[in-house]
Amino acid sequence: MTESVQRRMRTGLGIACWLWAQMAAALPATAPKPPQPPQPSSTEPLLTVGWVERVQLEPYELMVLAKMDTGADHSSLHAVGIQPFLKNGQAWMRFQTVQSVWLDAPFLRMAQIKTKNGGVQFRPVVALPVCLGNRQQTLEVNLVNRSHLNYPMLIGRSAMRDPFRVDPNQRFLTHPDCR
Repeated sequence: MTESVQRRMRTGLGIACWLWAQMAAALPATAPKPPQPPQPSSTEPLLTVGWVERVQLEPYELMVLAKMDTGADHSSLHAVGIQPFLKNGQAWMRFQTVQSVWLDAPFLRMAQIKTKNGGVQFRPVVALPVCLGNRQQTLEVNLVNRSHLNYPMLIGRSAMRDPFRVDPNQRFLTHPDCR
């Protein structure tokens, strides 16, 4: 281990960040392309959602509660036991989420996320198809242990490009139906 790596480990970046960096450096450069943000359709009616909604993680048909957070830039999902692996030469992540269900999703990148207390966390970002109401879109979702929070999923502004609005006084205005 180089002196630089040892110094970073002592100063708080820690072994986990160093291992993620080593893993990312070893992966092939052919990571899947990030999903393109959906283009709003002028014919698409405006969908009103509550500040908490049930969403379905596709293709697993796993229902989770999600907080719609217009103050957050990005979306996140509760995940533990995160394991990188290669599938057909592409980087993927396997992780355990709500109800102890294991999911696999394409790895997009490591994101540097600012925490509430002013710190920084490095989190893996995956592409995950999500159904909200009658709309399905593939979201970029960072993986983090959210077990201490009320809702296992947070949907941030970057996922709110499809024409919908959040009613901060309501909950559960939709039900996932993306058949």
